[in-house]
Amino acid sequence: MLAHEVADKSWEYFAKRGFPPAILFLGQNTPQKLAYIKEKIILELCRRNRNKKLEEKSCLLFAEKGEHPDLYFFPTGRVYIGNPDAPEPYTVRHLQRTFLLYPPYWSELRFVFIPEANLIQEEAESALLKSLEEPPRGTHFVLSCEEEDQLRETIISRCVVLNLVFRPDYQESPVDGWARFWFFLKYDYHDAFLVAERKGWLKKIEKFYDALNFSDHDFLILDRMLVQEFREAFAKEELGLQMQIFELSLLPLFYAIRDHLVAGPIPELAPVRLRLRDSDHAMKLYRLLRDTVYLLRQRIYGRIPRNLNMIVGYFLWHLGQLWGDSFTRNTTPMQ
Repeated sequence: MLAHEVADKSWEYFAKRGFPPAILFLGQNTPQKLAYIKEKIILELCRRNRNKKLEEKSCLLFAEKGEHPDLYFFPTGRVYIGNPDAPEPYTVRHLQRTFLLYPPYWSELRFVFIPEANLIQEEAESALLKSLEEPPRGTHFVLSCEEEDQLRETIISRCVVLNLVFRPDYQESPVDGWARFWFFLKYDYHDAFLVAERKGWLKKIEKFYDALNFSDHDFLILDRMLVQEFREAFAKEELGLQMQIFELSLLPLFYAIRDHLVAGPIPELAPVRLRLRDSDHAMKLYRLLRDTVYLLRQRIYGRIPRNLNMIVGYFLWHLGQLWGDSFTRNTTPMQ
């Protein structure tokens, strides 16, 4: 099931059982994604219309124009707290004083949509937290951003989180092993994936894993690739993106080990199959990769990435201890 299908099911469930105070949609903020969210909100409002003088067609028209009294759509861009005396439109104070004070007018529900929640400024965020946690009766917040780590935990903890990803190039799962792998991980439309693809890094790591024989020479190639070649390719990129691309580089190995550990009940996903000596070594490798990915995603004070050189050194040092003991020779590419 694709991410937007899960979102459809979840929205249907909320429509029947009641919407949570706040929903957060993760995934790249493509026009398709934002249009999908707006359409869901507008259709839900008009479906619950209580104004007998307002036909459904007119309700939809008002909503599309942004003139429905039960909609508050923030534009894309930064969200500020607003002037304390006369808050500007589409600021948090304006929302609280002109919208949240009142009950639903035409519909049974009201919606507030913030399309780039990661751009809510600090003061605005602090002012918004109480409203997110306990919005007025009938009012629901819908937020959107690309990655969970772009938001503070204080916002995430107040939301039901859903993944929502649209891929413009194809709708069905590709057959090719590598394309299929990135597709099912929902990476094929991710910023890190696109940058890595543009710079030829994807082809480099795919070629490495396809030829991997777990010899000492292979380890030296991996070491050079993840240290010297990675730095040369992405030194000018911002650190957060470097972290994501490095994580992307480890995912084939991570999922190949996962496939080995859960062989049988769960379909294989990795584009290569590993021959590991035993489950004990497989678990050590799995934990190393899991811990490395955790370090890559961790943020100091919720914002600052860790030192990438430190993480790379940690990973390669521990991998070197396990390299010769864990693997038998020859991997098998997935067909």
